[in-house]
This record gives sequence, structure tokens and C-alpha cells, in this order.
Amino acid sequence: MTSMTSMASMTSMAPVLDVINLTKLYKNGRGVKNMSFKLTQGDVFGLLGSNGSGKTTAIRSICGLCPFEGDIRLFGESVADNPREALRRVGAIVEAPAFYANLTAERNLILAAKYYGMSKKDAAAMIAWALDVVRLKANRHERVDRFSLGMKARLGLALCFISAPGFMALDEPLNGLDIEGMVEVRNIILSQASVSGAVFLISSHLASEIEKTCNRIGVMDEGELLETAYMGDALRDYGSVEAYYLNVLQRHRRQVQSAPPPVLENSGGAASHVNIGAAAPPENIGAATPPSENHSGAAPSENHNAAAPHENHSGAAPSENARPGGDI
Repeated sequence: MTSMTSMASMTSMAPVLDVINLTKLYKNGRGVKNMSFKLTQGDVFGLLGSNGSGKTTAIRSICGLCPFEGDIRLFGESVADNPREALRRVGAIVEAPAFYANLTAERNLILAAKYYGMSKKDAAAMIAWALDVVRLKANRHERVDRFSLGMKARLGLALCFISAPGFMALDEPLNGLDIEGMVEVRNIILSQASVSGAVFLISSHLASEIEKTCNRIGVMDEGELLETAYMGDALRDYGSVEAYYLNVLQRHRRQVQSAPPPVLENSGGAASHVNIGAAAPPENIGAATPPSENHSGAAPSENHNAAAPHENHSGAAPSENARPGGDI
């Protein structure tokens, strides 16, 4: 059981990422609506949802790649008002990593280091370290167009590591990979989360991979973040991420179906009810109560259909990752 001291420490820890009422809608009505959550040091947070649920839009907004409504803060800085400072310690792969296919792995990393304004000495140290972490040191002089999908996925992670990030956003990082490739990428993420303390935000439609990789989970559907939970709580209450995900969707859809019909004014000014469908709600998948995000044993859930939840966790400020090349 978590001690009262550690719980108090978790509560006061400043969030690395603070998303407040994020809204980004496209002309077709898709996107993200009123999304709020916080991530603190040590979080490996998985956004789980079907294709088109808003996962990529959320990550694009967080990385400052599109305009949005609401507020997003990284390391206390506003992405909208001060993007240069907010994104200084961010590494990201959105949809797919981008490379110069006709260049070698090492040359691609050298160009990335130049983009970040690194000295040659610091760049050489970080590149050597990153290639070693993703197990591509022996392939550093090979052209990227000769790499397998798994090797390209690992090189994408190396590109993210070059900036010594404290926050990494990975959009569907396992897409197209075989079993061995998925295991390799997963192990790299878990290793760096443990060693560096970096926060990871990972989107996926693969429930099993979110279960194996993340320590927290958020369920997305039709642009809404319906609920978040600690992985241990979800597995304790539902047995698997898949069962938790389906239960959250069902509870949300039942709430939508049971909502009262809208009240419209008729031509005479009197209020009239409009009946929108009379279908019965689906049967409940499992009878367990929703998991909480409280490790002290209490059972409050973290439902994001209401106002933005308070998810302040506490502890000391994140320590800098000890990497060769010094503080970059």
C-alpha cells in the first residue's frame, strides 16, 4: 500500500504535461473535444482508441503542429504562447518517423543534432549514445532505404532521443511491425522511461501493447477522453485492458442513450420534446466498478466526461538524465 507520505509527494509534483480543455475540430466534425489530463515524471501513458478517435489530433496539438482551443503546458510553458521554450525538451514521432532515405543512419542523426544547435562534440556523444540505445551502432553507416521496418522504427526513437527529451510523444509507434520489432521498440521505451525518468505519451489501437508498455491508460472515443486509470487498477478490476476499454465504452454509450431528449420550442412558443430513438441500451460487459487512479485503496474514478480532473501528483522535481556529452 502506498504510504501517506508518498501520496502527499505525488499530489504536489508539478506536471510535465498539463492538457486543459483541449479542443481541435475539423470541418468533418472529427478531432478532439474538451480533453483534459496531466502527466508527471515516471508516467508512461497510453491513449487507447479506434482509428479516427482523435489520438493523432491530440498528439499533433500537444506538439504544437496545429492550432487549437484550450491550453497545453509542457514543463510549465504554454505551447500556444511560448512554443519554443515549451517544446525544447520534447521528442516526437507523429504518424511515421521522417528520414532522408538516401542518407545513412548516422548522417540523419547528425542533421537532427544540427537542427537542435548542438556542438560537434555534444552531437557526437549523443549520436553514439542514441545508436547504442536503439541497437543500431553496427548499422550506423548503412543507408536508411535499406533498413527493415523494425530498424526504421528504432532509428525514429534515436531521432527523438537526440534532443535529450523529458517528454516523448509517440503516435502509433508499433504500426506495421512484426512481433520481434514490437518487442524491441517496447523494451527501448520501458528502458528509457526507467533510466531517464522521461514521460511517454503513446497512442495505439492495440490493447495488448498498451497493457504491456504503459503504467497509465486513457480511453478515447469520438474525440473525447472518456476516462483514465492506472494500469494496475484496470487489470485488478477488469482482468485485461481490452475488458476495461470495452466496459468504459459501454458505460459512456449507456449514459448518452439515457440522457433526456432535447427540448425545442414549437411555433406557439410552448416547449415540446423530440424523441430521438427508443433503442434499449446494450447489456453490461462485466459488473466490476470502474477502476480508480488512487493507490491508497479508495475508489474514485477519473472520468473525463465532466470538468477537468485534478490529477496532481507529487514528489521531487524530475532529475536530469545522465547522458554522455553533458547537459545539452
